[in-house]
Amino acid sequence: MVAPLLAPLVDDDDAFLRRHGMLLRKPERRQFPDELALSLPCQHADELPVGLMVWSTAGRDDVVLDAGLAIESRAARDADAATAARLRMQVA
Repeated sequence: MVAPLLAPLVDDDDAFLRRHGMLLRKPERRQFPDELALSLPCQHADELPVGLMVWSTAGRDDVVLDAGLAIESRAARDADAATAARLRMQVA
C-alpha cells in the first residue's frame, strides 16, 4: 500500500481515520515490547513512498539489522546496474 494523497483527507475526519487505520494495521502488529522492525524505502524516484518491513522476534535485533543491511546493499547494486544500463542506452 502506498501513502495516500493528503488533500482528500484534510477535511474529512472519517476518511482520514479509515485510511490511517489501514496504513497502520500491519506495522502495529509488529510493535510489541522488545521486538525490532525496520521499514526500508523501496520506491523509484518518481513513485509514491512505500517501504519493505523487516522484523524478528524479541532479542533478534542482529538478524533484523543484518537483513536490512543486506537488502540495502542489494538494492544499491541493482540501482547501480540499472543506471549503468540507462547510460549505455543513451550513449548507443
